[in-house]
Amino acid sequence: MAPKPAVAPVAKAAAPAVAPAAPADAGKLVAGRLEAWRQAWEAKDSARYLAFYGSAFVPAGNKPRAAWETDRRAKLDKKGEIKVVLGAPSFKLEGEVVRVSFEQRYQSGNYSDVVNKQLEWVKDGGDWKIRREAQL
Repeated sequence: MAPKPAVAPVAKAAAPAVAPAAPADAGKLVAGRLEAWRQAWEAKDSARYLAFYGSAFVPAGNKPRAAWETDRRAKLDKKGEIKVVLGAPSFKLEGEVVRVSFEQRYQSGNYSDVVNKQLEWVKDGGDWKIRREAQL
């Protein structure tokens, strides 16, 4: 009986490279983060609310970050409820940045406003965080 011919080992296919998030996927992920940010703000949960702001976040007007956080905590610690309603957001993916624009309606016992806002979200520590916040 003739020896069986050697069979060459079958090469394993290389694992496909992980593609970056498609615009719709990034929009979905950020949409969930946007709603969680709104809920934390409305719940006046300052620790959770501030955790949505990334390490690269610079408050408007170049206010020092620590002063901005102290101010935000003081406002959230005030008595009374607040209501935050966001209009339908629009998402724009530009490289590694997701820009979200929306109408924001804010109401508390002694103050209310309606502004058009844009948040810039970037990956920071494995999660989407706010890098920039602006009124349009």
